[in-house]
Amino acid sequence: MTPLLRCFGIAAVTIEQFVQLCRPDFVPKKAGHLLFPSSPYDIMAFGSPRILSMADKKRRNVLIIDDNDISRMLLHSILRGDGYEIVGEAASVKKGIELALNLKPDIVCLDNMMPEISGLEVLLEIRAKLPQTLILMVTGSTDRETVQAALQGGANGYIVKPYNSGRVLDALEQALAKARSQKAAT
Repeated sequence: MTPLLRCFGIAAVTIEQFVQLCRPDFVPKKAGHLLFPSSPYDIMAFGSPRILSMADKKRRNVLIIDDNDISRMLLHSILRGDGYEIVGEAASVKKGIELALNLKPDIVCLDNMMPEISGLEVLLEIRAKLPQTLILMVTGSTDRETVQAALQGGANGYIVKPYNSGRVLDALEQALAKARSQKAAT
């Protein structure tokens, strides 16, 4: 498999293609040398370049359900910057469930503390209707009972607030890897 490079939301390209786009005298020794941030925000939102295999490159669509506008915006930026397609966002439980059922996303990032009802109740409803969808809980709470209840309810992972791009992308990659291994085992 040819390794691909993702850097600051630029489409994934081979390292050789990326080098051709750079100064002719630039020769990378490793992926980390290919970091060209245009602003400090790029580093904060997208982190360092990521080497992706062709198998991981399939574009996944994501629904974000979170009542906090800033959290939704940050998640949107991080995920879109790493090649995920954001198919919808919802600030309310009702709208989130409606979007999930209509859009049938590959991944749902679901806030655990929603104003109308608990994220755990939303998790159970979405899981019952969309069993193949990966659901990651977004929360500031890491207490054992909450985490255990979410995992027993069918959550595929956790994104803990405050988060950065590394935490978010690692949680997604772990959930995707686990789903792939479970699918391969069946």
